[in-house]
Amino acid sequence: MSKKILLVDDEIEIVSILSELLEDLDYSVTTALNGKEALEKLESDKFDIMIIDNNMPILTGEEVLSELYPTKPEGLKIIFASGQTLNLIELVEKAQYFTIVDGLLNKPYKISQIEDLIDELCD
Repeated sequence: MSKKILLVDDEIEIVSILSELLEDLDYSVTTALNGKEALEKLESDKFDIMIIDNNMPILTGEEVLSELYPTKPEGLKIIFASGQTLNLIELVEKAQYFTIVDGLLNKPYKISQIEDLIDELCD
């Protein structure tokens, strides 16, 4: 059975291209264009992985993490993406809710980086 991915980003072009590429790799992809939409989809469905951008309207990626902490859905792996260079240790020092993040992506990223990270998290 293919892994279910929730892809959360407010940039429609990124969502469109990335979801198509992930589907070509045999993943089942659901999209959300903001953090509020992502939380609603997490309440109504079960996902293996959530790839979430930080800089979004309505609710940012950080605000979504804050909402999910400490009740992160069982089995959900979270990949946090940002245009800023990220270091998980620094992020955890900044805010406790970053402890629920399983992987980081620095934009711009390549599809191979996402594929490698998903493979690593799903082993």
